[in-house]
Parts: sequence; structure tokens; C-alpha cells
Amino acid sequence: MQSHRADPAHREIRARHRWFSSKIDASICFVLYFAALVLFLKVVQSANTPQLLTGEEASVSFVDPVGVEHRWQFMHFSTNFGGHVFFWVASFFASELGLFYGRIAKACAMALLAPLLYHTIRTRLGVKQGPAIIGALTGIAFPGVVSFSWVAIEPGLDSVVGLIGLLVATTKRPFWCVAPLFAGVVVSTYGGGVPWALGIALVAIVRTIASIRQHEYLPIALVAASGMAGLGIIAFPLLWWGGGVVVSGGGSFGLSEAPRALGFLLTELTNQGSSYYYFNSNPALGSAPVAAISFVAILWMAVRAPQVWPWLIALATTIALYAVSGGILGVRRATIIPIVCAMALAFAIDRMARLLTRRSKFGAILLIASTAAALLLPLAVQIQNNRLALFSGTEPLPQDFAFPLEDGRTMQQMLEVLSDRLRQNPAALDEIALTWEGERTAAIITLLSDRGAIEEVPLSGDVVERMYREGPRCESECTPVAGRP
Repeated sequence: MQSHRADPAHREIRARHRWFSSKIDASICFVLYFAALVLFLKVVQSANTPQLLTGEEASVSFVDPVGVEHRWQFMHFSTNFGGHVFFWVASFFASELGLFYGRIAKACAMALLAPLLYHTIRTRLGVKQGPAIIGALTGIAFPGVVSFSWVAIEPGLDSVVGLIGLLVATTKRPFWCVAPLFAGVVVSTYGGGVPWALGIALVAIVRTIASIRQHEYLPIALVAASGMAGLGIIAFPLLWWGGGVVVSGGGSFGLSEAPRALGFLLTELTNQGSSYYYFNSNPALGSAPVAAISFVAILWMAVRAPQVWPWLIALATTIALYAVSGGILGVRRATIIPIVCAMALAFAIDRMARLLTRRSKFGAILLIASTAAALLLPLAVQIQNNRLALFSGTEPLPQDFAFPLEDGRTMQQMLEVLSDRLRQNPAALDEIALTWEGERTAAIITLLSDRGAIEEVPLSGDVVERMYREGPRCESECTPVAGRP
């Protein structure tokens, strides 16, 4: 007797349902991306109001791209070659976007987190569409994500690449074999990507062992090849620059400060944001109650959804590395935490709704709606308050490199004044560099000129490098000039 599941008509209905469901999911991903993009661009708009580019943004979105083109490394902190390449590619849009092109490019990239989170929650946790949408929106609305959605530096980009890498590593399709390539990309993009890379690598190792047992040798060869390619991506800058430093970024390790580091991280997650380049007074997880619920949800997810172990490995590694890392601490190193918390919250909402559905479908709908409001409304208020703080200057951006603004001019107006001086006399750069920081000022003008964002200025990447070699931040092959800021 033919079973109901084996009935051709039943199989056709199931296939049609899967097709329809996948189309809905694709549409939701599309809407989520543009919702996140609008949100992040609104924050960019507020942050741009003071018309001030910070020092690290000037380095990452101007000096580093010039260094990519001219094959030299700007300081031992500039190790994130994948991030440099991202901003170098984005700089070709500077002709339309101007001085703050990096912020807009960062927002466009970070908005990918919304559909990536939704897809991860739906396909890897088996969560229904409603809770998955809540999880995706919560993930992008957490202050620990929003705060790095617009700053033109590398933190946050690692989570975009990391989510893609784990989705590739855990897919049922044959292309899982190329996952180690993404491990290399995520490490190269930002040092915070190392935990993501570990999760990706462990999945690839487990699946490779399974292929060996099944005598499937093509996947083994492809994993080995993509693994070598991933290592090549990490090491490539050493060849491109002809030496230098990758990954470490001048960091250090030690256990003695672990309690203090973990205490600081807990404070940033639950109480108040106050770390380096985190321009937000709100804790990274919104509030202590949401943080506590998220941690419980992570434990529930770990027990009830063991397939989530790669994400949990990455999360645990992030916390472990944070505990033993030296240097300037901050939640910018740990954007994976709010992302995994969002996954866990979506999982918990889904499972509670399923339990309620057995008794009352209306009760399940009410639960989903009430939890969505409880999570998202306070986060929306925090985002709006943060935007107002950036707009009004209550949350001031630091003027953290030597670029004085004369006669009340904005940074853009000051750049135009300096550019005019250089058009009239290129040699004036040496005099300018006694007041305005040489390498960053020269890099901004050079890149904007090369991309057509301003009228052509007779500067080049070689001049930017000379400014660096002559300045006080030079670390090798230096020819210092006295008086340079």
C-alpha cells in the first residue's frame, strides 16, 4: 500500500509549498535589507551633521586605500588588508559620495546583516518567519551593531563575512567545500573575525572527516585547495607590501587582566557603552534585562538546537580572546555577541509560540506581537536618541588628529582651502604639514582628487608615503622632519 507521503500528488503539493515559501523568504530578505539600509543611512546622516571625519576613519578610509594602491603599509595597526580593499573599492564611489563615502559604504555592507541573520535563523534553526523577522530586526537594532554600522572603520564587517562563511560551511549543497576561503577573508577583514574563522574551519574539518569515511575524495581536495587559498589571502599583504604585519595589529595576550577585561565587557553589554569608537551611551544589548534574557535563550538554543554549535564556538572564542587580549578594549571586537543573542531570542520566541499554538493560535500570535514590541520599541527609541545625540553634538565625535578648522570652517571647507593652496603651489604641502597632519591630510586630498570628488590636485600616493615617512608615526625607513604633528 502506497503511503500518503509517497503519493505523487502529496509530493507535488509539498514541492509547491516549498517553492512558495522560498519566494516569500526571498522577498522578506529583500525588504529586510532595505529596512536596515534606511536605518543605517539615517544614522550616517546624523553623524555627518558636524561635518567631521575622525582620525581612525581618515586612516582606514583614506590612508589605507592609498597604501593599497601604492603597496605600502600605514603603521603596524593597519593589518586588516581585507578591510583596506573594501574601502579601496568603495572609494571609487567617492566622486558622488564625497568625504564621508566610507560611512555610506559601511552602512550598505552592514545592512546585509539583516537578510543574513534572517536566513540563518530560518534555515539553520528552523524558526518560522515571524520570529525570524523579529530576530533579524533585533540583531540590527542592538546598539552593539548600530554603533558600528556607520563608522568608516573595519569592525562589524567581520560579522557580515563571518555569517556568510558559516552559511556556506553548513549548507547541504556541494559548495560547502569553499568555506575555508571565507575563513581567510574574515580574518583579513578584521581581527575580530578570528572566532568566525575558527567556527568555519571546524565545520569544514568535521565535514571533511565525514567525506573521508564515505570515500568522497573530491570534497577533500576542494577543502584543501580552499584552505590554502584562505591562508594565502591572510598572508598576501606581506607579499603585496613587501613585508609588514598581518592579523596581530600590535596586540598582546595575557591572563592577568582577564577579570578586568570580562568585567568591562559585561558592563558594555548590559549597563553602559563607553569604549573606544563606540559613540553610543546605551549598552550593546540594549539593557540588562534583555541581556539576561538573551543569555538564557542562548543556553536554551544550545541544548535544543545542537546544530548551532559553530556559532556558539565562535561566540565562546570571542569572549575568550577578549579576556586575554591587551590593547584598547571595546565591544567593536565582539559584534558577534549581539548577533548570536538575536538568533537565540528568535529561537526562544519561536519555541514558545509553538507550545502556545497547541492550546491557542491567537495566544501564539499575541506572544509574537508582544515580544516584538517589547524588544524593538525600546531599541527604536535608543536609536532615535543616539541619532539626536550625534546630530546635536551631545555625543561628540572626537577631533583626534591634527586638522585645525580655521575661521569656523567645516572639514570639507578646510580641505578646499588647502587644496587651492596646493594647486597654486604643490610645494606648500611641507608647510601645511607643520599644522595639519601630513599623511592623513595628504591622503584625503589625494584620494578625493584621484576619484574626481574635488578638482584635481597635484598630489600622489608617493607624496602621501613621504609624508608618513617624515612624520612622528613612522615606524620604518623614516626620515623625520622636526615639528610635524
